Amino acid sequence: MDSLENRSTYSPNRVIVVGGGWAGLSCAYALTRWGYPVTLLEAAPQWGGRARTIQWASLGLALDNGQHILLGAYEQFLHILRELGQDTKPLFQRVPLGFRIETANRVCEFQSQAKWPAPWNLVMGFMKAKGWTLGEKWRLLKILRRIRGLNASDYVDQTVLTFLQTQGQTETLIETFWSPLLLAALSTPLKEASAFYAIRVLQDSFSGKKGHSDLLIPLKPLGELLPEPMVAFLEEQGQVLGCHQRVQSLLFDETGSTCLGVKTKEATFRGRVVLALPHRSMNFAHGTQTLQETLVKQPQDIAYQPILTIYYAFEFPPVLPSPLLAIIKQYHYWVFQKHYDAHVNVLAVVLSGEGAHTTETKDEVMDHIQHELQDRFPGMGKLIDRKYIQEKYAAFSCHSDHASARITQDQYVTPISQLWQCGDETHHDYPSTLEGAIQSGLGCAQAIWQTDRSMEWMGN
Repeated sequence: MDSLENRSTYSPNRVIVVGGGWAGLSCAYALTRWGYPVTLLEAAPQWGGRARTIQWASLGLALDNGQHILLGAYEQFLHILRELGQDTKPLFQRVPLGFRIETANRVCEFQSQAKWPAPWNLVMGFMKAKGWTLGEKWRLLKILRRIRGLNASDYVDQTVLTFLQTQGQTETLIETFWSPLLLAALSTPLKEASAFYAIRVLQDSFSGKKGHSDLLIPLKPLGELLPEPMVAFLEEQGQVLGCHQRVQSLLFDETGSTCLGVKTKEATFRGRVVLALPHRSMNFAHGTQTLQETLVKQPQDIAYQPILTIYYAFEFPPVLPSPLLAIIKQYHYWVFQKHYDAHVNVLAVVLSGEGAHTTETKDEVMDHIQHELQDRFPGMGKLIDRKYIQEKYAAFSCHSDHASARITQDQYVTPISQLWQCGDETHHDYPSTLEGAIQSGLGCAQAIWQTDRSMEWMGN
């Protein structure tokens, strides 16, 4: 994607963006930079979608509605922050990729070697890694080197588990390396997820490019990093913004082939429309069917996975042995340390996708993990409070049927004139990630801009 600054201004009819998550915000932001009048509507009371700021009232603490892993490979995310005038250095703790995985039988630890230039920082990291034999390290290096040259589309119909097995990865490596990493990335069990997504994620994360594999640990809630500065920019540019504006219906011409605008409970907005919504939310009437049935070739193939985040505040929270700590026992979860506020340190526990935890009650899950953490880190003192946040539809399932449907359809254009779509479900290359949502929003804006330029050229 070219820098937004390289686009000359252009003022066509208004564009209405429905959905104020990261994709919708990015689309509205790009269109604004290119001179479009924009209306941005969001049904929720705040901006940010699945990465939004919430309040932990008992602690007087603002935090994310769920833990997200950010990487140095998130180039568009970092580029927009800089365009908004933010110095990214104080926003994150940037650390070389490192993680520790603890199972019932083995403890494994990897740490990228920052003193070596890329890609040797990763190679030396694996050579110095703990918990794997020399032969296992060689197998990991061999597959990561091979993945860099693969065409991911050739593996759409192969599950991640099958792919790893055919690439010589042992059961131990799958348990102690691939399963925790790729479940966090794909939010889908490896026996169901398409290898296409795993290969794309690994190609970027282990590309060998300088800084791409670094971890970016936010020092403030994500809502304060991107959504709030974006909204401030849009307001400064005089754009029309509205939270608590749930779209009830779309307006079409008599044939249903052209979109004319949207209608909320309070008002009617006319103009071209971008739906920055998950497909499950596109239940607007369109003739004898729903809009989802019109836009998605195989709507039955789109399923979703939950992501559960539990925040624990203890008297004396420990210093974790690694920025990323995975505990693989009855439950599979990652533990992060949060430093949003000087007087409160919090542990964030994340469980991705379906698993044993989805069959038990909220209190059973919180109690079980709390006791495991207290056993693992004695001396934390008493529990001050805990907070349970489940996003039932946090990520789309990365199974092969979904991948096949996505990479064979247009990303942003719909069969209905003047109606566009964006969101990480429409972005071909990634699973549900914040970078994928941003790239989708920017890509949709670029597609609109290019279409208008083409029409302008033809008119001349």
